[in-house]
Amino acid sequence: MGMRHRFVVALGVVVLLFGASHQVGASPKIAVHIVPGTTNNACGDPAPAGVPCSEIVRTQSLPLPDNDFTLYVIAEETDPGISGALFGIAYDPGYPGGLDAYGYCFFGNPGTYLSDGPFGPWPHPWSGARVTWADCQTGFVTGHEDEGMRTLIGAIWAHTPEPDVFSIIPHPETHKLWLINCQGLAIDLPDSAGGQAGFAHDGYNPCTGEGVWTPVPLAPPPPPLPPPPLRSPAAVLLHVTHETHPAEWCGMDFTGHDVVTAASLQPEDNPHVVYLLAVPEDAAGLDASGITGVQLGIQYPTRPEEHRGMKVLDWHTCSDVEFQGDNWPASGTSNTITWALGNCAMGDLVTVGYFTVSAYDPSAMSIIPFPPSGFIKVATCKGAEEIAEEHVDPARAGWVSFGGAAIGTDTDGCNPLLGPCGSPTPVQVTTWGKLKRLYR
Repeated sequence: MGMRHRFVVALGVVVLLFGASHQVGASPKIAVHIVPGTTNNACGDPAPAGVPCSEIVRTQSLPLPDNDFTLYVIAEETDPGISGALFGIAYDPGYPGGLDAYGYCFFGNPGTYLSDGPFGPWPHPWSGARVTWADCQTGFVTGHEDEGMRTLIGAIWAHTPEPDVFSIIPHPETHKLWLINCQGLAIDLPDSAGGQAGFAHDGYNPCTGEGVWTPVPLAPPPPPLPPPPLRSPAAVLLHVTHETHPAEWCGMDFTGHDVVTAASLQPEDNPHVVYLLAVPEDAAGLDASGITGVQLGIQYPTRPEEHRGMKVLDWHTCSDVEFQGDNWPASGTSNTITWALGNCAMGDLVTVGYFTVSAYDPSAMSIIPFPPSGFIKVATCKGAEEIAEEHVDPARAGWVSFGGAAIGTDTDGCNPLLGPCGSPTPVQVTTWGKLKRLYR
């Protein structure tokens, strides 16, 4: 799609601990408000600050002067306050036949983790955003306190010469539309709680129910692209040990030569600790940068009811926020683990988190690609305003062996900092639609 301009805003990668509990009794929404014209200071002096949800502009006739406008994304009816949001955006990807979003900003200097869509990075169609604030957001529109609290999330600059609809949708990776309350709990919103801005179409205001809400289909397939280059020496690895001071586990300092990848079997009342470690590109003692996020899966054999394979007893993150896949840390599940804005995890070898595990018979525990994408990723911070996402070579993903379990001919695990690792069972790249059909 044609991109007319790009505005660069300093963003940090952050995470929220989205627990299994959900807030009930609230009816929050994420609305979209249209303002003709654009300004580089949209998030510094926002036009909709005094516009209540009942007066949001959901529909715009065409043409506009220059056909440019600003879309404000606003969380509404958020009592008693929120600290984060998880959502995606969708519109016709066929510019110049539809809308072209060419810039963005976020309100309140939040931490953000932006996910690419099939047509490019945020704010391309079917891309996603995870947003979190350090402080609880508890604002009102003066004179309209009866409409509840509201939080300005962000703004997107766009251009359209043709009819189109811009929609708030569930996040394209997690398929969740969430707001996060000030206790860190996810508020699971229905798809119809997302607003829609219509251009020569009727939009939808979720606060009033005015307009027509149109379900958004799954993203159409993008043109085929070559796979992204592998960017070693970024690496992720596992280190197994016994520890006696759990309060200190996230503060442990390691070097590549400290890593242990093989252990004997132990009873369940004397479990092992398995550290998840990450190495940024260009570390290994040279120009270390630091970590702002890791995205991966985990795999191990498990039949605990028969006392066979392995059992993960617990998982603890050493980051600020994480986006766990369903049933994490079960075998075959995934997690996106991130640090807040300005809180980059520095070091040549960063402790991401740790598992406590019991192995009943010979078993291997491996890092595998993030199932939805088929990649392992490490986001590195090379400065306060620069974040780079690295795709980790599968040969740089480690594994540990319990009781002599083998992958290939290796029976002592693998430390990718000392040499390439053999691949565990490959993960088949698939779509969420296919995954859902397996469980119908």
